[in-house]
Amino acid sequence: MSGSGRSTSRRFAAGAVLALGLLSASPGTALAEDNATRPAVNPEQRAAALIRPATVYIEATTTGWLRMPDGELFDTAPYQASWTCTGFVVNPDGWVATAGHCVDDVRSMLLDTAFADIYAANMDWDPDELAAFVDGSFTVEGEKGGSDPALDISVYFGEGNVAETLPASVIEFRPLQQGDVALLKVQRDDLPSSLLASDDDVAIGTPVLSVGFPGSTAGVTDPTLEPTNKSGKVSAKKTSGTVPFYETDAALSGGMSGGPTVDLEGRVIGLNSFGPSGESQAFNFIAPSSGLEELLAARGITAQLGPADERYREALTDYYEGRYTEAIEGFDSVLAMSPGYPGISNLKSDAVRLRDQYGDAASSGSSSSLPLVLGGTGAAVVVVAALGGFLMMRNRRNTPAPAAVGFHGAPGSGPVPPVGGAQQPQHGMPVHGVHTPGAPTPGGQTPGVQTPGAQSPDVEIKAFSQLPAGYTPPITLQNLQTPPSAPAQNSSTPPQAGRFCSSCGTERRGNENFCSNCGNKLT
Repeated sequence: MSGSGRSTSRRFAAGAVLALGLLSASPGTALAEDNATRPAVNPEQRAAALIRPATVYIEATTTGWLRMPDGELFDTAPYQASWTCTGFVVNPDGWVATAGHCVDDVRSMLLDTAFADIYAANMDWDPDELAAFVDGSFTVEGEKGGSDPALDISVYFGEGNVAETLPASVIEFRPLQQGDVALLKVQRDDLPSSLLASDDDVAIGTPVLSVGFPGSTAGVTDPTLEPTNKSGKVSAKKTSGTVPFYETDAALSGGMSGGPTVDLEGRVIGLNSFGPSGESQAFNFIAPSSGLEELLAARGITAQLGPADERYREALTDYYEGRYTEAIEGFDSVLAMSPGYPGISNLKSDAVRLRDQYGDAASSGSSSSLPLVLGGTGAAVVVVAALGGFLMMRNRRNTPAPAAVGFHGAPGSGPVPPVGGAQQPQHGMPVHGVHTPGAPTPGGQTPGVQTPGAQSPDVEIKAFSQLPAGYTPPITLQNLQTPPSAPAQNSSTPPQAGRFCSSCGTERRGNENFCSNCGNKLT
């Protein structure tokens, strides 16, 4: 090869390397810069999003008559007491957990409600002496003499000001002095659920988030099913008698009783229980989830997530990692599995906004920049091949042909390997059937309601349920709307779909857009 030919070849080679580097490096550099601008999620925000769908608002009312020591009714009309608590779904098939004191001792609640009337009729008594006398000698009963007072418990499931009311039955409870946990049952499956942490997962200093519906905010904010999240840490592991409790510095207040306290992985370490009355600092106590697990195990029930919960958590990961399109698709499939799944509407609207602002990050299956990088590399190979062929033809006119030593393909003469995008993940998941909740009257349950807790010799215990009139007014959700019986059809889904699922052959039900068996999108 002549000097001129060698010089041209060297210039060509340098240019080709430079072009190859630019074409392959640019997309990756742009992606890194783009990711750096995306908003970061803090651990508390993520933990709140994980437990939010399973958190429910609980409203209870008890009705009963008061009978005096002489056997006569104090009043021919019944007394009624109402209060509120927080709970959380612990199994998708309608199992709800709350604090034991939220369903315990309706007698004290009704006596507290009636005490003003009792005192008005006995004003010559010292109030404290009268209270002790009433507590020791009055009886409380239901409509039939000697029966227990009626107890109605409603679980509110939803988000914002849209709620579905589910009548609940008390299956079993342990009072505050014995673990402070209760297990409720509602007639609905496919509910968003939660996971429980074990005592081994909890240590001094473990960051936690206590979740619930504080009644003190009801007078200053609009009614809503969006709970409050209070952050703190585990301060100590203690016992009351032989019953274990976690002490935390997360601030709690009336109405948050029975709500979940979770670690930063969104796992429930226990239930909001009580605090010392009159304490100005946040020394509050959590009933460990081990007590709830015992109630569940006695009935062969496991605390677990449902298919919709698993899909929700996948979509949540996509959302926080900037894969907004995948997150939106995931949220839509969750709503198809579990209509009315709480917390999704805000996340979905935020995902749309953030996608418009930042675009999508790399796919979870493979880097989204890979097709661009390989595509740029392929283009560079084609350029190299074309220029190489041109130079070789040019050199052949000036240089004798070498002796044949074998048959080799010229660089770039073979086919360029095709470059394809990553395979799209399948988002379909099995689903539970969706049933319209019935409205049976709770029957056969152990009656009860919250109490302010037991008194130790030195410290008065304050439970974090919402007390009836005379203490703090209970939260009312009268402005909540009843949701439509069927979810609105997703506008991004084609309005017409085949009668049978193309993946598993299951027949389509109504206007559903995702298969009720395998969860795949119906086309």
